[in-house]
Amino acid sequence: MAFEPNPYQAPTHEFAAAPLAATAGGEQLATRGERFLAATVDGLIAIAIFFPLQYAAGTYDGFPNIKPQSYVQTLLWGLLSTVVWVALHGYFLNKSAQTIGKKLVGIQIVNFEDGKPTPVTRIFLRRHLPFQMLATMIPKVGPLLGFVNVAFIFRKDQRCLHDYLAETRVIKLR
Repeated sequence: MAFEPNPYQAPTHEFAAAPLAATAGGEQLATRGERFLAATVDGLIAIAIFFPLQYAAGTYDGFPNIKPQSYVQTLLWGLLSTVVWVALHGYFLNKSAQTIGKKLVGIQIVNFEDGKPTPVTRIFLRRHLPFQMLATMIPKVGPLLGFVNVAFIFRKDQRCLHDYLAETRVIKLR
């Protein structure tokens, strides 16, 4: 008697045993947790700088009923955050393709094709600027684009949208 599959059984799928652990060049990809930790460190640094500045500028006046900022104010804060981001991370990005958080965690941004550290101009113009500055400034849609950008990390190759745009990946340093 031949084996007949159960028509009421839930469908099955063979998933890879593990996500891409290594690249074609043999580098170990940074884990999602390592990338999250590095982004958290960078975010906490930004909060430590911007909260006092925004408080002094009156952004939080009337708390908890804060008056929404105008688009021009939001744009100015965005421009200032880009200047501060370059000032904070520019040296490390130029020297080793790492932000402060990535340096502390021991991960690095590299070119997707050759695995070499990504040039700072590509990191800024194709990885940071489009999503961190431009997309998030779009009213109503910006926060959604930011979420979709980072949600891509849950794909098998663990690359965010900004990684695809800049043709980069993030690896562990040996």
